[in-house]
Amino acid sequence: MKFDISSILKTDGAQLPIEINQLMEGLNTILDDLSFESPVMFKGSILNNGGVIKLKGKLSTLYKSKCSRCLNEVETEISTDIIEDFFEEGKGEEEAYTYKGKYVELEKVFKDNIILNLPTKLICSEDCKGLCFYCGVNLNEETCDCKNEEIDSPLEVLKQYFKNQENN
Repeated sequence: MKFDISSILKTDGAQLPIEINQLMEGLNTILDDLSFESPVMFKGSILNNGGVIKLKGKLSTLYKSKCSRCLNEVETEISTDIIEDFFEEGKGEEEAYTYKGKYVELEKVFKDNIILNLPTKLICSEDCKGLCFYCGVNLNEETCDCKNEEIDSPLEVLKQYFKNQENN
């Protein structure tokens, strides 16, 4: 996703409006359980600030993933403000975004910002009941009778140990 910046490179303070609505193929390789089927939308500007190219705008896209509680598929939106600097290749910090010649590559910036704005846990709704710990039934759709069942666990010995400690 290259963007031509030749018209602003020679003039300090020059600015280009930018609007992108494009699918990004590389997004589906972020994590196995994420699916990006919608285009990435970006609206903003690119500014020449003394040779440092500043990208500023709003990025949004839709993605699908599984609910962390019930494992049903959920579609949600990432929407974030982006402010990033690009330095001419070889003249900036080692870890900074760079541009070469008269083009700036935006795909890595967009991908990085999407990754940074993914939630750690995605849930389908605040009142999602999740899966039964014992039998795996989706508790949003069914009820089960195993809520009070005890599972034979090798850690049962520890439970008994702590009960004995309370009694002493």
